[in-house]
Amino acid sequence: MTKHFITFGGRGFSLVFFPIISNFKEYLGWTSVHNFPPNNWEVGCVKKKFVHLVWSDGKKWNSCNLGEINPYESKKYFYHELIKKTSNYSGLWLTLDDNRNLSFSAELGLDNNLKSSWPMWRATIGLSDHFSSVSYQGEIIPFRSNGTLLSFFPFLQIDPNITNYILLVSLESNPEIRNVNVDFHSMKKQKKIRTLSLKSNNFNIVNISDMNITKDDVLICSSRDMCAIPLLISSDDSGLISFEHTHPPASYAILGNRFQIQGELKKIWFGKLN
Repeated sequence: MTKHFITFGGRGFSLVFFPIISNFKEYLGWTSVHNFPPNNWEVGCVKKKFVHLVWSDGKKWNSCNLGEINPYESKKYFYHELIKKTSNYSGLWLTLDDNRNLSFSAELGLDNNLKSSWPMWRATIGLSDHFSSVSYQGEIIPFRSNGTLLSFFPFLQIDPNITNYILLVSLESNPEIRNVNVDFHSMKKQKKIRTLSLKSNNFNIVNISDMNITKDDVLICSSRDMCAIPLLISSDDSGLISFEHTHPPASYAILGNRFQIQGELKKIWFGKLN
């Protein structure tokens, strides 16, 4: 039985993980975890915890204890140091737990993992090079294997001196690492630009600068095979970088059943994206 969503006291609680982005080009991926909650009703959770590294080998979930973290303490971890512990599986995730060792079910359900409601516990997820550093506050909960992806990029920086990358962060309950198709469309031209074969339970880094998106157009990223968090990195020739993440269609709904509305929006757009 999958344990990635439970109900307690009428409030939904989810397992929380923190991605640590893989290195690419000259950028180093890192994540800082913080042992304090993002709200004022989980203050009882502020106690000594253990930091764990989690990854999939394609058949099962694995974990490694990275040590203790004290109340209100923050600890920073680098991808190039952690990857040595995992036999080079590139999808790495951090989590906090009260126990020294993690207990896994067949899927990514932990017996005693950090659980939170909205707003969730978050980490600082970043990239750095010799000149600059960028980050955002984020987290991820495991997606279902039959999830889908629909994301728009209106804030794409179009300039000959700027290179744009999309990072698709995928974490599923099932440990299988699947080959999936991801499509990129031009909203203005109403046509598909490219289809790429990427992987689930991984960090997929795509250079989109050669997709010929103009300033009056919007790039659309979609997949019927995988759900993921899309991140956008823009870097210029001087070494400056920016880091953005898009929001799922449910974020555009204020009232009502947000996820039902998201399903309707996806149905409309998937009908348009051929």
